[in-house]
Amino acid sequence: MCCTTPGMGTSSIGRTVTELRAVLGREHIPLMIINNHNHLDHNGGNTDFSEAWIIRDGWSIRKLTQGLSGVCRILVGSDAHERIEAPENFEPATFSIPPFPLQGIRYPADGDVVDLGDRQFRVIHTTSHSPDGLALYDETNKVFFGGDTFIGDMCLIRDLALLEQDLARVSTLQICWHYSSHGDQLLQAMQDGRRLAIVRRMLNGEREEGTMQFAGSEFPLYTVGDVQVAIAADLLTY
Repeated sequence: MCCTTPGMGTSSIGRTVTELRAVLGREHIPLMIINNHNHLDHNGGNTDFSEAWIIRDGWSIRKLTQGLSGVCRILVGSDAHERIEAPENFEPATFSIPPFPLQGIRYPADGDVVDLGDRQFRVIHTTSHSPDGLALYDETNKVFFGGDTFIGDMCLIRDLALLEQDLARVSTLQICWHYSSHGDQLLQAMQDGRRLAIVRRMLNGEREEGTMQFAGSEFPLYTVGDVQVAIAADLLTY
């Protein structure tokens, strides 16, 4: 069994996974946690498990092994997560993510295959949303897990050229099911190359330029049609 986003750790995903495995009769099957990147809303639940798989990257390893405190209060209750209700008794001001032990980290690399027995996923290293982005692609079943790199019509990225590279890498994949971490699915835009074409237009200067407020900060915002891209390198590599 495989889990790619154990969440922030504000409640126990480990307990939920244990209950699910019992219902499915899979308690004996090994479980792996694969972080599609190491932002706090994706790795906080790691400590419910003994092993986490991440792309080998210095920033990513530091985020995971040092833990995190003092950031959650900025996100919870802000415009970034205005529709999210925190669990009962949750205190953003005091919440922290515990350090994850270095010895529990495994490092799949770009092109590696994660073999789950009845299906296999190829690892695709992406860098536009975070330096350690990890997408998973099941070629046989045409299933794609894109993390935060490939989401809806509002992208939050470190660099526009990196987004173009990431989109170009997956532009030839045959995808019938795309699971992104936030927002609407991106199937049609990925399959017909529309998103890639729009980002290339942005790179060539064909774009409306403005700013957007996010998590208490202001970032450059590029718009073409209904697609918007915010450049937030400092926020994304906190």
